Amino acid sequence: MGETLFLDEKTAPMVRTKSRTKAPALRHYDPKKIPQNVQQPYSLTAQLKKFDLNMYEFRVVVRILEQIKVDQIRNKQGLQLDFENNIEMTFPVQAFMIDGHRNYADIKHALISLREKTISRNVKFEVMVDNVLVQMDGEQFVGVIEQPVYAHNNSFVKLRLSEVWYKYLRDLTRGYTQYISNVAFNCSSMTAVHFYQYINHWFKKGGREEKWAKFRNDFDIPESYSTSKIISRLLEPTKAELDMMADRSFNYSLFYTDGSKYDPKKPIRGKRIGSIKFKFYNNTKNKKYYELSDYEHRQAEKWCKQLKSRYDLSDENIAIFYTLLKKYGYTPLWELEKERRKHLMKFTGREFIDEIGKIIRKERT
Repeated sequence: MGETLFLDEKTAPMVRTKSRTKAPALRHYDPKKIPQNVQQPYSLTAQLKKFDLNMYEFRVVVRILEQIKVDQIRNKQGLQLDFENNIEMTFPVQAFMIDGHRNYADIKHALISLREKTISRNVKFEVMVDNVLVQMDGEQFVGVIEQPVYAHNNSFVKLRLSEVWYKYLRDLTRGYTQYISNVAFNCSSMTAVHFYQYINHWFKKGGREEKWAKFRNDFDIPESYSTSKIISRLLEPTKAELDMMADRSFNYSLFYTDGSKYDPKKPIRGKRIGSIKFKFYNNTKNKKYYELSDYEHRQAEKWCKQLKSRYDLSDENIAIFYTLLKKYGYTPLWELEKERRKHLMKFTGREFIDEIGKIIRKERT
């Protein structure tokens, strides 16, 4: 079922039909021209959570934001629209995939799902009532993307953004969150994305303290999750992932309601957690990724299929592992896994990723 996001604008615009004489100017995605950072309006950062995007849908949104950033850099103020007031963009399908993946069906499903998600805003419009032109207040609905067209040979996607949505996404006058788009793009889960955006939003402050109830609400943590489960399933895996592949990460401490510090090894029965305190830091060791050659990409893809079966890895696990490949190279990791296989076979899923990552970092320091 579709979801609706409301655009809170200061004044309700008048909706009028505009005549178009020119063909729309296509925005063609070129990865060589994409800037490193994107700016996401503050309101969008918060409101996108209401859409409950999955990673495939979010990656499409990231690529759209990158293309809009190109327009901002070029200062394209005048928009050429089609006859339905849309801006057209084209993307290679591969632009929506992380390295080593050929998950075409997932991309199709993401485009369909985004098409069903709806944005609304208050507008004024005119109708004829008893031969009198009357102005009325109303609500306008547009899709996050419109009329996506997917090539049968899995090569390109063409999609449209409404003029309303496009202008909203490039309007940074009310503040924005800036982050490295490819870091967010390569995250394994939306939880990691939300943490990464949270860090970038508050990074200049050096850290952030949140009431425990607010933190749980902001990150949509299930009520059934105990403190230990939040640590083991959310905080520690997310920190490990950002430490591994992001330019920024975090440390954290929990405090009881009386202000005393929580010790996960010695939790005190009967005492409730009152707050969580974050400290943010630059992860300078991740500034540059190792660049895999085409040959290494092909070999890595074959190897990852073997690892997926051998260590019971999910697609998300493979995505994280590919970050290690880009950082340390195919050959060093291949040799390490072969040499330490007897030890590594004790681990499965995310635990395998964490263990091989820990070993190679130790060997490289």
